[in-house]
Amino acid sequence: MTAPAATGFDLLRLPLVGRFFRWRHSRLTLQLPLLALAVLMILHGLFGPDLAPKNFATLLTWVHYRGILVVVLLAAGNFFCAACPLLLPRELIRLFVKPALVWPRALRNKWLAAGLFVAILFVYEYWALYETPAGTAALILGYFVAATVVDSLFAHASFCKWVCPIGQFNFLASALSPLEVRVRDQGVCAGCKTKDCIKGTPAPPDTGRRHALPVVQRGCELALFAPRKVGNFDCTFCMDCVQACPYDNIGVVGRVPGSELYDERSHSGIGEPHRRNDWAALTVAFTFGALVNAFAMVSPGHAFIEWLHGRTGTSSPAGLLGMLFFLALVVEPVVLLGLAALVTKLLTPEKTRPAGHADALRPEPDPDRLRHLAGALLLPLPDRLLHVHPAGAARRGTLPGRAVVATDRRAGTVRPPDRDGPGRPGASRLVPGGVAAGEARRPGQPVARLRVVGRAAPAAGRRRGVGAVAADGDARHLPGGLTIRERSLGGAGAAAPDLPGAPGA
Repeated sequence: MTAPAATGFDLLRLPLVGRFFRWRHSRLTLQLPLLALAVLMILHGLFGPDLAPKNFATLLTWVHYRGILVVVLLAAGNFFCAACPLLLPRELIRLFVKPALVWPRALRNKWLAAGLFVAILFVYEYWALYETPAGTAALILGYFVAATVVDSLFAHASFCKWVCPIGQFNFLASALSPLEVRVRDQGVCAGCKTKDCIKGTPAPPDTGRRHALPVVQRGCELALFAPRKVGNFDCTFCMDCVQACPYDNIGVVGRVPGSELYDERSHSGIGEPHRRNDWAALTVAFTFGALVNAFAMVSPGHAFIEWLHGRTGTSSPAGLLGMLFFLALVVEPVVLLGLAALVTKLLTPEKTRPAGHADALRPEPDPDRLRHLAGALLLPLPDRLLHVHPAGAARRGTLPGRAVVATDRRAGTVRPPDRDGPGRPGASRLVPGGVAAGEARRPGQPVARLRVVGRAAPAAGRRRGVGAVAADGDARHLPGGLTIRERSLGGAGAAAPDLPGAPGA
């Protein structure tokens, strides 16, 4: 499934705006004023007045920046990441020293960023940064140091993609933005041989001049392949892909805000966000973190902390604040989301399973509708053990007389439900260590997230490259090798090999 050609509003079609963003120095032009402003905030925070309302560090950071950020995200898109000045020091360093390391595979997720976001919230409350100019200036300076160190050591945009808490907030919030960086015509991309949008534009071989870099215009540093990019997740609006595309086939197009929240396609460079617990943790941290951030600064919050002090006898401010954070970021989400899930399950009649997240909003689930609804909200629930799909139909291609099973559970044996009727296959052995890239549906419905590679040839008594991969997935971001086991209706099952290129394969 591919995205339709962009036919509506396109920001880059506007005469002056489009010409500016297609200019290769447009991002630098946006970053330099913000760098100057950041330097002013640091200096004023360290050497200016201690009164917060009169200091640029506290006033601009905790009052104006947060408000303007939300307005821009909801009215346009992630243009703050596009203009982020934190990257300028690393760009200067990379002119002389190229990063030699690759971001560790174990950290290619959002857990570190979610933890850092909670830590910043804790520091914000504990040291009252909203009224401490020097502390706010130190936080801004620390951000610059962290971004410079990480991106000077590790290739690509590792800080933006895996570390920066503000960036992760922008990625999630931009799901509600009305604009999206997207290809205009998938047909043009299908005929493209160079893939400059992801690889970058190489220097011309015979120009009579020497280029300092083998790539004169880099592609997407966040590993988002434009033809398979879905929505705004992990997109910084840097316009590198726009400037690298030799066909001018990428625009900033209008779309329905929030459309990627119910889009079942695998996102390039991300996979399936609704199945990723790290994305769910980010969503919970941002949502409930905002609540506890506001609660801790008002009178009821102070009264509740005093109540905790009286009930527990703890006099340590850090301990009391830690208990408040635990209740707000762990206990409260578990209780509220658990109750919402239970009520949804109790009020939902058992009919047919919906085909996708858009259908999950209709009152017609089977018991698994709950995880579809939670997935649409980026709050995945634990998968059930996947059972054999007797029909063997898949989204692309078919496996006549065979059943495909993938699981991320421990090794075990499962049988199809009794409702599958006579002639159903026997138990299939599940392979440990795999990734749940799919889920079985009722007889006659496709395996939702599996793409068949090759076809079975039962009549000839042999297999011909039968396997499956995550639809449009990026193997680099899967936590383990995907193992598929397929079983004929009458014979013994045989394990297909692990996917080449997948971690652990």
